[in-house]
Amino acid sequence: MNYSIHALKARKRQQGLTLLELTVVLLVLIGLSGLILPYAQGYLQRTHDSTGNDNLWELNNAINLFQSKYLEYPEEFHSLVDSSGAKYTKLMNTKLVDVVATPGMARNMSLAMAGINNLWTMKTSPTSATFDAVSALAPVTTTSTTPLAVVTAADLDSSGTIDADETLAHHLALAFYNNTKMHGRFDTTCYDYVVFGVGPESEMINTVMSDAPLHFASSGNMGPENAYNRFVTVFQVDKDNATSGCSTSTERAKLVGSAMLMMPNHLFGLANTQGHTWGNIASKNN
Repeated sequence: MNYSIHALKARKRQQGLTLLELTVVLLVLIGLSGLILPYAQGYLQRTHDSTGNDNLWELNNAINLFQSKYLEYPEEFHSLVDSSGAKYTKLMNTKLVDVVATPGMARNMSLAMAGINNLWTMKTSPTSATFDAVSALAPVTTTSTTPLAVVTAADLDSSGTIDADETLAHHLALAFYNNTKMHGRFDTTCYDYVVFGVGPESEMINTVMSDAPLHFASSGNMGPENAYNRFVTVFQVDKDNATSGCSTSTERAKLVGSAMLMMPNHLFGLANTQGHTWGNIASKNN
């Protein structure tokens, strides 16, 4: 009988934790969280970088595959210009894009020769910056004055001003080669570098790819409802046929590559995102 009473009391004492025991458990959990959180944040960053790299590669491949299959580029891209003729206000970084209000025959013919005959005009007041972005198709003809969005020079060093060595050519070289020394690859005197958004309306959908990819921003206020989270693609087009030293005959538009038009101070093409990813790994940021 006495043994049963002592056993019962012992079991009662074991039913809960003392304050000291709880403190020890909490200290252990806090210590573990200090080890796990940095790894979890790094894992999220790696996933974000990897997804961006994969989407850019697949998008570049899809455009080239479409061109090889149909001998022209897909059309019905998002123009990134709204119905008022202004750049789409919901872009993550509007400083990277400018608008050519009256493109002229050479630019439009260059696009049309490559198969890009129609573009989606953006809404001026969308309910969703990404999922309710476009309003109507606008033709790209030699006589049309549909404005075009073009890549501009950028503040590559984030100084607050665009310096003399931060030209459009340097911007493109950094975005698509991850090296500004490759700026000689881009002739900004004779050509414009037109930028389009790739949405679900594109001719590529259900032909060479199942759906248009999305770039989800890591910042909540730059999510797809508030900012345009579509990938973009850049084409080189004839600026005109009258500038000294440039060709007098119109050339077909040429694909430069796809990119993420993000918050940083320049476009993120595939080479640049890969360099950014490995830079993060090397510095142990992810």
